[in-house]
Amino acid sequence: MKGKIFPESVLRARLLRLHLRQGGPVYEGVVLDWITDHEHLLGWLTLFSVLFFVGSILAIPAVIVCLPRDFFTRPSMRMSLKEPMKCLGVVIKNLLGFIFFVLGILMLFLPGQGLLSILLGISLLDIPGKRKWQLALVRRPGVRRAIDWIRLKASRPPLEIPKPADP
Repeated sequence: MKGKIFPESVLRARLLRLHLRQGGPVYEGVVLDWITDHEHLLGWLTLFSVLFFVGSILAIPAVIVCLPRDFFTRPSMRMSLKEPMKCLGVVIKNLLGFIFFVLGILMLFLPGQGLLSILLGISLLDIPGKRKWQLALVRRPGVRRAIDWIRLKASRPPLEIPKPADP
């Protein structure tokens, strides 16, 4: 029992309830064996999930508040990569964007702000079609309400979002 995150009796009871609720077979032995064999992995996954959840709650509103009001309406700027430090900065920015994008996808299923994390990740990435994906996300009513609410709480005006082009 010492060093275990979940006692076996609790796991067995949860699996039995799951079995009764779903009305189908639950491979109790296989699942329970895997969980007891990989408790350290479950502990790390829990820790990372909590850290990413807290990190997203702190980082995403800060970035949304710092965005200029015309972020989505002004033309995008191209950066010259002639200096090595600028190249390093672009690599770090793209790496952070990729991390936020992947974590955002995970947070669609785990606790966290999934769509806002994906939006932040796409904003940081230097990829073709980035503005189209950003606008597709920010035009979703729930995402737009969340962004406007965060900016309102920080006494910032809402972002200017262009209307979708007619086909």
